[in-house]
Amino acid sequence: MKACVAIIILLIGSTLSGPALASEQSERLYSRGLVEFHAARYTEALQLFDQAVQADATDAYALYYRGVTHGRLGDNSAAARDLQAALAKKADLEQAPLELGGALVQDGKYAEALPWLDRAQQKTDTDAQASLFLGIAQLRLGQTSAARRNLARAAGKDPNLGLSAHYYLGIADYRDGNWTQAETQFTTVTSMSADSAMGREAAAAHGAVAHVRA
Repeated sequence: MKACVAIIILLIGSTLSGPALASEQSERLYSRGLVEFHAARYTEALQLFDQAVQADATDAYALYYRGVTHGRLGDNSAAARDLQAALAKKADLEQAPLELGGALVQDGKYAEALPWLDRAQQKTDTDAQASLFLGIAQLRLGQTSAARRNLARAAGKDPNLGLSAHYYLGIADYRDGNWTQAETQFTTVTSMSADSAMGREAAAAHGAVAHVRA
């Protein structure tokens, strides 16, 4: 009888201490992963974040960091899955709606991205980037008027986003047949960064507009 009681107590102790220990282990692992992440060693970071999730699958931060790292490595489907799981466990992760919306846009799931990006746009720290992704998503969905508003908002909120914002504004104007505005936007992009990939695409698009208008 005493042996049975001892086994029960041991099992209860294991049940109570297991998750706490797993969370501590998970935290240690994702803390190490963040060092690798900030050094842009994303493959090494992903391994550590993956171990952190294995240590505690309920740890929202481990899921969040693994999702972000998947995104940096270009696996947007995996990024979206982890970020959705992280938000399901901790809805107030401030950067997660932006990261999730961005991953969905890059994965071609534009309509699915919209509510997350709308949410991210309400936060001062993520407003500008969310507006850019919103504009791109809406442009892909054929919502050019809404796209134009958000792209202009992104450029106004953060000058560092101006190159991308003006390029996609040019695309929106091109699709709507606003040739003069399209030329202006593409000229702005090439004047900002003629040698970049986006600058070269803008120059080609400017030539296409000129051909249509000829």
